[in-house]
Amino acid sequence: MTTNIIESINIGASAFEFWNLLFFLLKKDNEKKQFEIECTDKTRVEIEELLFRHRYRCLEEEKYNNINEFIISYNFNIKDSLERLFQQPLNDRMLSNFNGDPEQLYLIHSERPRSWFMECLLYM
Repeated sequence: MTTNIIESINIGASAFEFWNLLFFLLKKDNEKKQFEIECTDKTRVEIEELLFRHRYRCLEEEKYNNINEFIISYNFNIKDSLERLFQQPLNDRMLSNFNGDPEQLYLIHSERPRSWFMECLLYM
């Protein structure tokens, strides 16, 4: 499935961040297939818009119920909890930029729910 979607979507395999986000958000084969169908005859900009809309749906569906749920998850696994909060894959370099208060980060994200991890760090 991975090779098929890379070949069928009109975005080069070297667009690492795009593919990283796509495979992070689209975990099931049927989601990948549906996305592949939706991308038929679309421009790169339109494809990116489809992916971002999917991310927005994931942000809504996967969001924490409250700050306490986030803190419990954060204390158990920092990377997984932040990836769930932001619905984006985070690497070690990105995580190393955060050494602040997770409660403050959650509140910043709550005010800007579609923001990216590094974007929220600017407000800390």
